[in-house]
Amino acid sequence: MLEALSIKNFAIIEDIEINFQKGMNVLLGETGAGKSIIIDALSLLKGERSSFEKIRTGATKAYIDGRFIIDNKELIKEINDEYDGLIEDGELIVSRSLDISGRTSIKLNGRMFSSSATKTIMNEIIDIHSQHQTLMLFDEKEHLNLLDKFIGEKKEFADYKEAYQKYVEEKSKLEELENKVIDETEIAYKKAQIEEIEKLNLEVGELDKLETLEKKMANFVRLQETFNNIDTLLDGDNGAISKVYESRRLIDYLRDDDYEEYSSKLNDIYYSLQDINSALKDTLKELNEYEYSPEYISERIYTIKRVMRKYGNAEDDIFKAHERLVSELSLMSDYEYALNKQKEVVANLYLDTMRKGEALSLIREKYALLLNKKVDQELSELSLSNAHFKVNINRTEPRSKGLDNVTFYISSNMGMPYAPLKDIASGGETSRIMLGLKTIFSKFSHVETMIFDEIDSGVSGKVASSVGRKIHTIGEDLQVIVISHIPQVASFADVAYEITKFVSKGTTKTKIRELDLQGFEENIAKLLTDNLVSNESLALAKELISNSRK
Repeated sequence: MLEALSIKNFAIIEDIEINFQKGMNVLLGETGAGKSIIIDALSLLKGERSSFEKIRTGATKAYIDGRFIIDNKELIKEINDEYDGLIEDGELIVSRSLDISGRTSIKLNGRMFSSSATKTIMNEIIDIHSQHQTLMLFDEKEHLNLLDKFIGEKKEFADYKEAYQKYVEEKSKLEELENKVIDETEIAYKKAQIEEIEKLNLEVGELDKLETLEKKMANFVRLQETFNNIDTLLDGDNGAISKVYESRRLIDYLRDDDYEEYSSKLNDIYYSLQDINSALKDTLKELNEYEYSPEYISERIYTIKRVMRKYGNAEDDIFKAHERLVSELSLMSDYEYALNKQKEVVANLYLDTMRKGEALSLIREKYALLLNKKVDQELSELSLSNAHFKVNINRTEPRSKGLDNVTFYISSNMGMPYAPLKDIASGGETSRIMLGLKTIFSKFSHVETMIFDEIDSGVSGKVASSVGRKIHTIGEDLQVIVISHIPQVASFADVAYEITKFVSKGTTKTKIRELDLQGFEENIAKLLTDNLVSNESLALAKELISNSRK
């Protein structure tokens, strides 16, 4: 929920702070006092585009800060998994600044975020209803998504998605085959490439081995001279090996156990020197006996690298190129067979996709009937008992989300035919239908705060009371913030705020205060009698508030 909101230098607001409560919060005040500005500020916290013209006259920067308390553990985990532990202890502080130079920044818990990332996160936390959102709700492109959201997670969704993806992939391959022109010159060229690679007769790891050997061969003369000198020093007349042997023998002649340790160490040195000398001789022998000359090795390396450069930068690229060329040549050489085989694959996947799509469609049809009943119930509670809702489903060819076109239809009055939701003319009906749909769909989201900006447009009397009662019902599960000019709606508030504007030193400013019961009653009285408070209007206000709380 939105716990606190701070706004500085935004439009006519100089500096205000609001502490919101759970339940139904209502913002009251005369037109132009700044109620909608608060909604605009909240929209900026959601990552919406900023209007730098709204920076307060005389100021260079505007600041908006919101503190949200999130109770949904699942949502916290999703956000933290995606954004590296962003939320701690269920608290999220969102800060937005606007600079008169045209710069803006958004921070979530002190970390900079882009507008798009902010929208992704905040759309899961707070929902702001506006006229634009009503248009989105009536957009037929969204109806399928809303129905699927109502259905929830079902195995049929995953089954269809998997089948459709395979079908699309193989269909794309078929289209490539169908558009391919078989060129005899290209066939000959691929054959030549394959022949060149096969003639190379490359072994795995051969290039590395050859380059290592080339380095050794380049140093062969120097190695030979060095190893021969070492042999003389170790094993020649009066060499190190014989001297160590003689030293050990002299100690042994002492026949004294106190010196046995030194004899053993000299013995180890003696054999170690012999091993070293033998290993060096073997290395030199291998180089002398290698079957290829330095010239052959150099030429072989050059040939391998020349072929390698045609297909990539590594030895493995030659093997991959050979595999690809053989496959392509096979397809080209037997084009008709490959084409018919791919058509068969695609046909089978199409049938599988249709089967999975039909199963998904049946799920949608089942839940569409349930949604119809739920929306009708909501409409009845909103004084639209003669209105009826219907989810219309038509089959299509396979698409990413199934085989269905989904459109919401409404019959506004008894005996009237069903018509697309978007064709509703009455503003009051539009608001109530939207509220009924939002009541249902809000239960299938993570959102904990819903904001309604003049949701009661076009309604009055008993109809307005039904709207207020419905919003209050939503507020039993979620935090609701409402801007209202209709007393029958505002009277349902759990907590109310009065927003007023005043002039100070020639400048218009806005202030806000949380209303006590007396202040609330006076504000409702103003709504009932065009801003006039009298004993009669106060009595009506008290009665209205009392009835709303029954």
